[in-house]
Amino acid sequence: MPDTSEIKAFISSEELRPQVPQPWKTLLDRAPVINGLKHPLGGEQRDDSEAELIDQRVKLSLRLIPIVAATALLYAGTIAPRTELLVKLACNNLHPGWDLVSNSTSVHKNETSPRHRGFPERLHFVKPLESWQKRSQITTPGTSPMCSDDDAVQKEVAKLNTAISLTSGVLSVFTTGWWTQLSDRVGRIRVLAIGAISGLMVDSIFIGVVLNSDKFPGGYWLLVVSNLIDGIFGGFSTAVATSHAYISDCVPSTERSRWFSLWTGIIFAGMALGPGFGSLLIKFTGNAMLIFYIATVSDLVYGLYVAFILPESMDPERMKAAREAKRRSKRVSTVHPIKSLVLNVLGILAPFTIFFPRVVQRPGGPKKYEWNASFVGLAYALHAVNSGSYSFKYQYAIKAFGWSSTQMGNWLSLLGFTRAFHLTVLLPLILKGIHWLRERNLPNKPLSDSDKAQSVDLFVARASLGVDITSYSASALVTTSNAFLGTTTILSFGGGYPPAIQSLALTLTQTSKAQDAATVNLTSDEPHFEGASIDTTAPDDTGRLLGAMSVVYTLCSQIFGPSLFGALFVATVGSAPRSIFWLSAALNGLALGSLLLVRLKPLSNVEDDAEYVLLNNMED
Repeated sequence: MPDTSEIKAFISSEELRPQVPQPWKTLLDRAPVINGLKHPLGGEQRDDSEAELIDQRVKLSLRLIPIVAATALLYAGTIAPRTELLVKLACNNLHPGWDLVSNSTSVHKNETSPRHRGFPERLHFVKPLESWQKRSQITTPGTSPMCSDDDAVQKEVAKLNTAISLTSGVLSVFTTGWWTQLSDRVGRIRVLAIGAISGLMVDSIFIGVVLNSDKFPGGYWLLVVSNLIDGIFGGFSTAVATSHAYISDCVPSTERSRWFSLWTGIIFAGMALGPGFGSLLIKFTGNAMLIFYIATVSDLVYGLYVAFILPESMDPERMKAAREAKRRSKRVSTVHPIKSLVLNVLGILAPFTIFFPRVVQRPGGPKKYEWNASFVGLAYALHAVNSGSYSFKYQYAIKAFGWSSTQMGNWLSLLGFTRAFHLTVLLPLILKGIHWLRERNLPNKPLSDSDKAQSVDLFVARASLGVDITSYSASALVTTSNAFLGTTTILSFGGGYPPAIQSLALTLTQTSKAQDAATVNLTSDEPHFEGASIDTTAPDDTGRLLGAMSVVYTLCSQIFGPSLFGALFVATVGSAPRSIFWLSAALNGLALGSLLLVRLKPLSNVEDDAEYVLLNNMED
C-alpha cells in the first residue's frame, strides 16, 4: 500500500532555476571543479561536435541512477520491519515483563486492558517465563500476539507515528523551497550530500534507539528528534526535487520527460522489490535489524559518492548569478523589511491561486465562473489526505492478523508488483481501447488532442477513485487475512489516479490559458482568476501548477492526513479499528463527487452522443 505519487509533484523542478543561453557548451567549456576533482567532460573535449558533447553530458545523469535505485529499494525494505520494531518498542515500554516474540510473560497479563475488538479475538496461551529462560531479543523477527493485539501498545505506536509524520512534514513544507533554491547558488551535489548525511543520521538514531531505548532519555520518543533533523534538511521532497534538478541540468529539454519517466519507474521498481528483498533478508538471517544496517551503510556510500565522485551539473556562472540575485534581494529586504515579509507570505500562497474559480466574460454575455480547476484541486487534496494513512494501516495488519515483518514485506511487494503491472501493461491497453472505440464510433466528429486528453484523463481518474472506494469498503468488511490480501490488491488497480489527475490539471490549465487568450482578442474584459491577476501572454502555468500541487500534497499527506487518521486510530483501535478504511472510502468518495462536478467544454464544435457522454465527462 505504499504511495509514491509525491514524486510526480517535482517533475518540473527545473522551473525553479533561471535559464542561461547555450547551457551545454558553456557548461562543458568551463569544466567546474568538485572537491579537487575536475569535471570529466572539460578541457580536452572542447573541439568535439556539440552533439557529442550533449550526448556525453546526458550520460552524467546515469551516474546518479544506480545509487538512487539502491536507495529506493532499501528504503522500501525497511517499511515493514520498522512498523514491527515500533510495536515491540512500545510493548517493551508498557509491558516490560512480556516476551516480545512469544506469548511468554514473567507476570500475568494486565486484566484491565480493554478487550473490545472490531474483529474476532485470538486466544493467547500465556505461560510464565522460567528463571532460566531469556526474553527474546528485539532484533528477533516476529511480534508476540499479546503485544500486537494490545490496545495500549497500538495507541502508543499510532501517537508516535503521528508525531513523526507531523514533525517531518511541517518542517519539510518550510525548508524544501529554501534547500532547492540554495542548490541554485552552491550547486546540486552539496545539497544532495547534505541530504545523504541527514538520512545517515536518521537511520543511525533509529538503530541506536531500537537497540538501547532504555538508556536514552525519552526512550523511543527520541525518534521524533531524528525526523526533526530530517525535516530541517528538507526530507524526501528536497532529495527528489534536487535530484530532478540535477537531471534537468544534464539533459536537453526535449529529453527531460523521458528521463523523469525513467526516474519514476526506478522508484516504483524499488517500492515493489524492496519489501520482498527485506523479507528474504530477515527470513534467512533471523535479524530484523540487518536491513537497517545495510541502509545506513548505503547512506554513507551515497554521501561519499555524491561528495567526491558525482560531477557538479551547475555552471559556476549560473551559481554566481543566483548568489548575486540573493544579495540584491537581501538588500531590498533590509530597506523594506515589512514589505519583504508580506511578499514572502504572498509568495507562499501565490501558487494556490491557480485553483481559484476563473471568471469568464464573453462578449454580450453575463459574467460566469469556471470551477473546474477548483474541483480538480479539491479532489487532489482529498486523495492526498488519504496518503497519510498508510502507517496506520500497516499497524492494523499487525494487530488484526498478527503479521510479522516478513509477511508484511511480502504483502507490500505483492501490492507493488500489481500496481506496476496495472500502470505499465493493463492501463495502457485500456486507454488504447478507449481511443480505438472513440475513433471508430465518432468518424464524423473529430476531437482535438486536448479534448481527447481531457475526457480520457477525467474518465480514468473517476474510474480509479471508484476502484479505491470499492477496495477500502471491502477491506473494512473482511475479517480474515486472505480476504484482506484480496481486497487490498484491488487497490492497486486504482493506481491510475495520480498520473490521470495531474495530466487533467495540466490540460485544463493549458486549455483555460488558450480560452483566455481567445477572449482577450474578442473583448476588452480580460479574464482573470478571482482575487488574482493572470498573464495571458504567458505560454502556460505548468510550473506554477505543479508547484501548487506539490505543496498541497505535502500539506495533506504529511500533516493533515497523519493527524486525522492517527487521531481516529487511537480513538477506535479498541472498538472499531477498521474505521480508518471507512474514512479512506469516504475521502475517496468526496474526491469522486468533486470530479463529477467537473464539466469540460470541448473547443471543437461537436454534438454529444452516448459514447462521447461516457468518455467526455458523462455530461448531461
